[in-house]
Amino acid sequence: NELALQFGYIVLFTVAFPAGALIAFINNLIELRSDAFKMLKVTRRVRAVEATNDIGAWRGVLSALSYAGLASNLLILGYTSDLFDSIQVHGYLLRFGIIVIAEHLLLLLKFGIHYCMPDVPQKVRKEMARAEYLAMAQMRRNAGKSTHLSCCP
Repeated sequence: NELALQFGYIVLFTVAFPAGALIAFINNLIELRSDAFKMLKVTRRVRAVEATNDIGAWRGVLSALSYAGLASNLLILGYTSDLFDSIQVHGYLLRFGIIVIAEHLLLLLKFGIHYCMPDVPQKVRKEMARAEYLAMAQMRRNAGKSTHLSCCP
């Protein structure tokens, strides 16, 4: 919860406070080390829980935050900076139109990157297929041994 909230603040308002990402990174490093110290030296051993394959519902939340952050940062940049004044763009409607076009172009870039980059790298996919093949081969060998043992007294 805490990290998702931190991610939201950084993503939504990075234009307003660019150093926030660096401060959050330093905070996370310190928190990581302090948590490791607490787990190793102060508290009892934590019981193992079942492993999961993904982050569950948080994936959708973080994705939505990234889209909202894109729009938020463009709107903040468009209405608070003097970028449009320097290129002689006057009128809030024209500014908003340029912001919407920029947002759509960046969304297209985001979708393109998401499409081109798989969730699981090729090397990992290949290793997983190899491990599955070896497990199936081992099961076939074990099945063959058990039939031979059952027929012999």
